[in-house]
Amino acid sequence: MKTLIKYFGLLLLSLSILSACGGGGGGGGAPTPTDTPIGEVDGVWMIDETIKPSNCAVPAPEESFNLTVTQNGNDVTVTDEDGNVFSGSITGNTLRWSGSYADEAPDGTPGRTNLQPMTATIAADCNSLSGRADWTWTATDGSGYVCSGYTDFEGTRSGAPGCGTPPQAAPDAPTNLSAGAVSESSIQLSWQDNSNDEDGFSIYRSLTQNGGYSQVGSVGVNMDLFTDTGLNSDTTYYYYVSAYSNATGLASSSNTDSATTMASGPTSPPSTPTGFNSLAQSSSSITLLWDDVTTETGYRLERSTSPNSGYTVIAGSLAVNTIMYTDTGLASSTTYYYRLVAFNAVGDSGVATISATTTAGNQPTVPASPSGEGISNITATSATMTWTDNATNETGYEIGTCSGLTSVTSTGRRSCVAYQGGGGFDVIAQVGANVTSYNITGLNPSTVYAYYVRAYNSAGVSQNYGIRFTTIAAQQTVTLTPEYDNLTLISSLDDAVANSVYQSGNLAVGCNWDYGTFTGQQFVCSQSLVKFDTSAFTGRTIQSARLGLTVDIAGVGFYPQNWHIRAMATNWFPSSITWNGLQTTQYYLASHTVLNPPAFGGQTYDVDVTSIVQSWADGTFDNNGLVFGSEDYTFPYATSLDAFEFISAEGTAGYTPTLVVTYQ
Repeated sequence: MKTLIKYFGLLLLSLSILSACGGGGGGGGAPTPTDTPIGEVDGVWMIDETIKPSNCAVPAPEESFNLTVTQNGNDVTVTDEDGNVFSGSITGNTLRWSGSYADEAPDGTPGRTNLQPMTATIAADCNSLSGRADWTWTATDGSGYVCSGYTDFEGTRSGAPGCGTPPQAAPDAPTNLSAGAVSESSIQLSWQDNSNDEDGFSIYRSLTQNGGYSQVGSVGVNMDLFTDTGLNSDTTYYYYVSAYSNATGLASSSNTDSATTMASGPTSPPSTPTGFNSLAQSSSSITLLWDDVTTETGYRLERSTSPNSGYTVIAGSLAVNTIMYTDTGLASSTTYYYRLVAFNAVGDSGVATISATTTAGNQPTVPASPSGEGISNITATSATMTWTDNATNETGYEIGTCSGLTSVTSTGRRSCVAYQGGGGFDVIAQVGANVTSYNITGLNPSTVYAYYVRAYNSAGVSQNYGIRFTTIAAQQTVTLTPEYDNLTLISSLDDAVANSVYQSGNLAVGCNWDYGTFTGQQFVCSQSLVKFDTSAFTGRTIQSARLGLTVDIAGVGFYPQNWHIRAMATNWFPSSITWNGLQTTQYYLASHTVLNPPAFGGQTYDVDVTSIVQSWADGTFDNNGLVFGSEDYTFPYATSLDAFEFISAEGTAGYTPTLVVTYQ
């Protein structure tokens, strides 16, 4: 925490921990205590906090520091390691605090950190606590820059009287919280249960993302679903879920997600359906198709063998968003007349009409369902849905959205849940027979979607199977430093020196006489390796990747030759790789790039390695790092007598290797 105070106004995160011990500074917001405190929390507390991922450009480490707490009834005073004093309150085993603080960014930009109302819980023994702080940092220089995030924290103290039970850990926090509207007054939540010692889950809701949360429900152990009801229509609600333990009094919280309830009911009847037509006929069935209208709650379909009379209802309440119906059990070679009406609570639409004639011959069968549903090429605004074509008689495939997915079936697949529970779906496209993919566009960044695919022909539609995915965030740029490097591999005419491994000093490249301290050796060559952790880019689109190097020693060889950067094909570690271990087959030929040798110390390189990083991201190459070496030599008869060095990760700060990646 002490280091993060210097990043984007995150001083408030430490103050959120103060509040977790009953303290706080800045503005008020704590309610008047009404319950007797759980006990005295005086003493020195060791605080551990985890800064969760946020949209502030800062790392997310875990921090530890001490706080001194003094309690007087329901009033609490907290003093931090810098001598700052804060006040707060305790009611029962709960601490509440909020406020704001002037907080300067590393580049000197003035700002203010605002802590939303938060809650910390003290365990039954009075010697441990946990909680969550939601915060926002706002620049006050007129630029309008704002970023936000939240912090989970835990604290313990020693040498203080307890309240009856020893401190214990909170349950593991739930993850992957997802919220989705079910109706105009309800939202369903789902999450991943990661703990095996919780007594249940508490659900918290707010009308704003960064504060004002209150508990709206709870579910028992091992549950991962909750439906929040009684909500206002067309309103956005924010949620997080906490796993809690009755034995410890501790809880741990999930990520935050939001959903907007559906709009309220219509004030007029729906419009008359358009595009009413016959999609396909068989000897005993007719498939009808129409365009979906708005504000409908369902459709009514009637049939007759006469155009002007004798109509009977064959489907009295087709679900909202339905656009297709297959009428079966018909006589062959017969003309049928249909009337279609959309309705809602206000009334009926106008009547759409169509006629169609069944064919002679045998009725086809419903096509087989597709399998292997998958999503690939996910970006911030698009994704590609794929499937396996199992049908031999399909007319095509229908792709659409749904309100969610059912529980996992016995075969490990999920079916789409129709909107408003009536069997209706939002069809976005129909593609032809034998097609096995569809590119979905117009999506929003960082949003959860559910899509389905099913085969259809004149006999009907197959079972649908769906898949859920989340679009990625919009474009972002990160700067990486090496996971490990400083590996210089030496080859020499002296067997005592050959294949030595050196894990200190800078990154050496090329060949030279009397290299380093090996005085008297006739000839030595060196290569170096460096590796960056690019796991965060898996499946992402790499728009730019630049490798930055700073020359330490340029060298004064007689016959300067070019040098290369290649992607390693074999995994390695500083303690295991040797000169002889670097064979021609151990790097990807497709990654080979050639550079001119450096001319002076302090010279910088900005190398385009976009294709290499993209190959790591999409799995074409395994990321085993990069190898630097001379382009032209055949040891021991090298044509180059030029060696040079780059500053390594252990070298001068600000000049170490970097990998700057822009991706989405």
